[in-house]
Amino acid sequence: MTLPQCHCYAHRRKSIVCGGEGIERYCARPVLRWLRGCGNRGLALGSICTGGYLLGKAGLLDGYRRSIHWEQYAAMTVEFPKVDVSRSIFTIERDRFMSSGGTVPTDMMLYFVRRQLGAETASDVADQFVHERIRDTRDLQHMPLRHVMGGQSAKLVAAVELMESNIREPLSQLELASYINLSRRQLQRLFQKYLLNSPSHYYLQLRLAQARQLLSQTNLSIVEIAAQTGFVSSSHFSTTYKELYGNTPSADRIDR
Repeated sequence: MTLPQCHCYAHRRKSIVCGGEGIERYCARPVLRWLRGCGNRGLALGSICTGGYLLGKAGLLDGYRRSIHWEQYAAMTVEFPKVDVSRSIFTIERDRFMSSGGTVPTDMMLYFVRRQLGAETASDVADQFVHERIRDTRDLQHMPLRHVMGGQSAKLVAAVELMESNIREPLSQLELASYINLSRRQLQRLFQKYLLNSPSHYYLQLRLAQARQLLSQTNLSIVEIAAQTGFVSSSHFSTTYKELYGNTPSADRIDR
């Protein structure tokens, strides 16, 4: 674990916790005390990968929305109920900035570059890193449920795999429940218990995430993308897309 200082966003000093495997081993009192001291001095606090676990243990994330690597997602939601754990690849909220890990710190760095130096400079920096698409806080990280759930709920994993395999022609909740030998109510309870979400909303998020990839990676028209992701009309697609991502599909395509 390293705790470097940097100077950037809004010219405030920052402390960044860089995590990795076995982050729990670093939850020693001196480390947590040092982090609390950083918070008390008004430093902006950030984390990379699983580093947010330490900030949570130090009580520095209560009331914040935060991202963390998918390996720690379940643990964070259970252990820190006052923290709003997000599936976004990174989150920026007030004096906290948190990245899920992997290649995402590059996207978060480019966010700060864009805020301070403009979109053209951020694009030039991305080109130097051979970084083809600059993702933002609206992008969600894919969470491999087989790893996250382990053996806890094979039926939930099966349901999500069915959803992922039926994006163009979405299955109804009754069909999903029937395929995995559950009632509709049992299916809803399963999603609520493990994913804090309803089956219908989770399915919608999967379809919109697929649509967003098609917008950035293909030249398909909005109408074609709507059809490819199971929407009966482009207007309905655009409305639901904007509700989730804050931009219309056409505006997102222009931004990229």
